[in-house]
Amino acid sequence: MTVTGTSLEGVTTIDFGGTTATIKTDTATEITVESPAHAAGQVDVTVTTPGGTSATSEADHYTYEAPPPNPGSPTVTPSSTGSGTPTGPSQPAPILAQRQTTSLSSGMVTIRAKDTSTFLPLSGLTSIPDGREIEATNGRVLITVATPTGKTVSAEVYGGRFRVHQTSSGETQFILTLPLTGCPRVALPRGAAARLAKHSSGPKSRRPVGL
Repeated sequence: MTVTGTSLEGVTTIDFGGTTATIKTDTATEITVESPAHAAGQVDVTVTTPGGTSATSEADHYTYEAPPPNPGSPTVTPSSTGSGTPTGPSQPAPILAQRQTTSLSSGMVTIRAKDTSTFLPLSGLTSIPDGREIEATNGRVLITVATPTGKTVSAEVYGGRFRVHQTSSGETQFILTLPLTGCPRVALPRGAAARLAKHSSGPKSRRPVGL
């Protein structure tokens, strides 16, 4: 930085709030210095020559600004509501018989948009309302539901198109929405309450899955 004034020739020291700066060049009217490190705030800049030290005044004020905060390393603090997938602050939590949480495991999975016949790609963690239709013929999707005890349980589903429905008792149903040409697969924790139903326009028989 540059300090200007008069009678600056022969400068011996230049101080910023009592901290000596490094002098690079000086003339009778101008001094180039490297300002020293200092705490944030306003300081007086004084110049010392063989003729003495300059008096402090409002004209010699210099302000040090606080450095921007160091962002440091990111921290993650997951919390778990029970068995199943941890639920952190950025993850939508499932609600019993109202909403389920879905996340893409692999392949291509799509979810039917509300009130349309359009299926949209599932690309991340998504909260869906109960009864939404999912196409997982060519991919795998992890579905997390809430239990009546306030915990969560997850199931990985693949190999078919189905609608997810959870009853108020906590039973989760995967209802096929296409004619049964293969066997959709559901990977559930042992003891999870779930059923796989045939196409809604076909037979109403159901068989337990993963119990």
